[in-house]
Amino acid sequence: LRIWNLDSGEAIGEPLSEHTDSVTSVTYSPDGCFLASASNDKTVYIWVSSERYKLAQLDHPGQVHGLAWSLDGALIGTGCDDGIVRLWDADICVMTFQLAGHGNPIRSVAFTPDSSKLASGSDDMSIRIWDVATGTQFGNVLRGHTDCIHSIVVCPDGRTIISGSQDHTIRFWD
Repeated sequence: LRIWNLDSGEAIGEPLSEHTDSVTSVTYSPDGCFLASASNDKTVYIWVSSERYKLAQLDHPGQVHGLAWSLDGALIGTGCDDGIVRLWDADICVMTFQLAGHGNPIRSVAFTPDSSKLASGSDDMSIRIWDVATGTQFGNVLRGHTDCIHSIVVCPDGRTIISGSQDHTIRFWD
């Protein structure tokens, strides 16, 4: 894991090298004070950005691919090879919910701008939306891709999800 200076193009300090397998996703906390990294080593590490040290480790039963930090800074969402979405309290790094519904690995997760919902995209070719306050599925399962979903994003308006799939398509969901 390397941190780069965009102005100079130079690496900042030495790599953060705690992970023992490929790093699959990274994200900053909204205030930029923390960095989270997900890995095939079945962990998510929370780093203090300015000091570049590991603050916490979030253990998973399988490889972690999906990683997102809610815009209000309160939650971290992760998607794992076991098909479970996990929500974590970002302040104390404790799991709050395990969200079951996908039948295959989860490749991507994304919070809505108001941090009230989390969307997850999976190898099962579906997108699910979760209410983060109750840990329950919200609305219908979104289906239409014909292969694994690798990436999802929630538009800034909070009403549209965009997904990218191994089926070579990008879909818009209202």
